[in-house]
Amino acid sequence: MRTNGVDVRLGAFARSLPRGHAVRMVAPVSEVAELLTQPGNYAVVQLPGREVPGVVFQGDSLSVLYQQAVRIADLAHGTAAQDEAADLCKQLDAVVRRYVAVLERRGIEPPFTF
Repeated sequence: MRTNGVDVRLGAFARSLPRGHAVRMVAPVSEVAELLTQPGNYAVVQLPGREVPGVVFQGDSLSVLYQQAVRIADLAHGTAAQDEAADLCKQLDAVVRRYVAVLERRGIEPPFTF
């Protein structure tokens, strides 16, 4: 439902966007997430069906975090933190790979080299 050019289902999220910005939902997602902070390199988002909000990072910011985790894991090699650092890298690697796969399916070039 649209009111004055704003999709009212999006509530605060749509109203928080700067003038000229739009919201576009694409299949197969049919539910709407609510943006709880202003968009930037990251934003707090309430996903449908989830009790606790999540955080959405821009792809380039995600890449920077992943690269930092890899460096930390290298530095932690041979220390008590080695296993934790390696686990962090493994988890972020899975997130980055999923992100890149989604972009590839949509024909979007990732904002970083992976």
